[in-house]
Formats: sequence, C-alpha cells, structure tokens
Amino acid sequence: MSKWFNFYKDRTCNESYEEYFKKKYSPFINYIKESIKPNYKVAELGCGTSLVTKLVHSPKISFLVGDNDRMMLELTSSQLGNRKVMKKLIDIRKELDEKFHLIYSHGVLEHFDTPEVCKIISQQLKASNHLVHYVPSAKYVKPSFGDERLLTPKQWKNSIGVPEIREFNNGYDLMLIWKNK
Repeated sequence: MSKWFNFYKDRTCNESYEEYFKKKYSPFINYIKESIKPNYKVAELGCGTSLVTKLVHSPKISFLVGDNDRMMLELTSSQLGNRKVMKKLIDIRKELDEKFHLIYSHGVLEHFDTPEVCKIISQQLKASNHLVHYVPSAKYVKPSFGDERLLTPKQWKNSIGVPEIREFNNGYDLMLIWKNK
C-alpha cells in the first residue's frame, strides 16, 4: 500500500472529515466554485481523494482528476461515487495533452522542491490560463505528512514567481493563483 493511501483511506467517504474540510478550506473551495462556468473543462491534478472535486462538482462541467498513484485513484473512485468525472493516471510534472479552463490542486506543490514546482507550473500554464494551488504556509509548526516545505508567502513568490497569493485561516493557508486572460 502507498503511504498516501494509508494516510487518506480513513478520510475518504467520511462525513465528519468532509465537514471539517469544507469549513477549513472554504475560501479555496469557494474560489474554485466561483471560477468555473457551465461547459468549462477543469482538472484537479495530484488529486489524492478528490474531495475538492466532489465539493465543487457540477454536471455542467467537464472534470478530470489525475494522480500518479493508482491506489489514490481507487480512493477517488469511491469518494466521487457516480459523479461523471474522468479519472486518469497522471504525473503532475509531465506535459498535459489537453487544454483546461482551470487547473487546481490541494496540498501538492509543497511536496516538491523549487525546480520541480517551476516545471509543474510551466507545464500547467501550457494547458491552462488559470491555475490555483492550495499550500500550507510556514505558520504551521510542523508538516502534517512529514515532507512538506512550509514556506511564507514571500518565499513562494520569490522562489516560483507566483503572481497572486491569497492568505486565509489567519495566514496558515495559502492560495497560489495564476490567471491570464
């Protein structure tokens, strides 16, 4: 079993965790909801359990969820139930062969070093003009999973050149946003 699967298996299809998640990450979830329009094509990459996609899902939107861990895609399938969502084994660092109106992730970028994050963002900007990535900030005392890089907004801006950063939960949580018209 993968370490990610073991970490998330008890949080999948768990109503109390889902309520906690909705409350804690509501600014991120609401930003995504407000950004997608009918007939949009959106992707959650490094999807994990796809709880974000579950919470923003609409049958009028074309959703793709991708992860490079097959076991996480199994959790995604149980999480999403019968919602119409394409699931795909995807390495977030590779070039995408599709275009999207929006690409998002929750808790992914902080697991990569700066050159890898730059590569991920570069690849995604070829596939979409609008990216939003949630990352925890340096205000957290220690990583929750063990290998997160906990950076300040200034460190994120200086290291990868993110054009917009929104802080929420008293600066503990960050949205990194790229939006070109």
